[in-house]
Amino acid sequence: MNRQQDVEIYVCGCPLERAIEWARSMVGSTSGPFSTDTTIAYHLEEGDGAIVIMPKVEDGPFTSVWFNTQCRPWATDVECAREAVAVLNCVVRCDPGDTVPRLSPYSDMWLELEGHDERVIHWEDDDA
Repeated sequence: MNRQQDVEIYVCGCPLERAIEWARSMVGSTSGPFSTDTTIAYHLEEGDGAIVIMPKVEDGPFTSVWFNTQCRPWATDVECAREAVAVLNCVVRCDPGDTVPRLSPYSDMWLELEGHDERVIHWEDDDA
């Protein structure tokens, strides 16, 4: 499995501060937060990159957690999502990548993880 350039997951049902604390603990020392109206960013103190958090993506219940760095413990979105669901005990969605061979890489399908369950879904605006 190839290492992705960056990793992004979407969490739901987890307090924002807990998601931020978990994300920061995965990359070592960070500086910040650096906030805008829609995002919260933490820059890595060692290595290049940042963690960018976007609460309430498109005014919905999901928070985007984007590891815009190679300095992270996972190669793929799915590996990150599996750890996040286990640690944060919430619903996590991500791009399934090549973990679901029957899906085209250009598909609009998502992988949803909850507890020990993983399923492929079509993420529509009214889902969640």
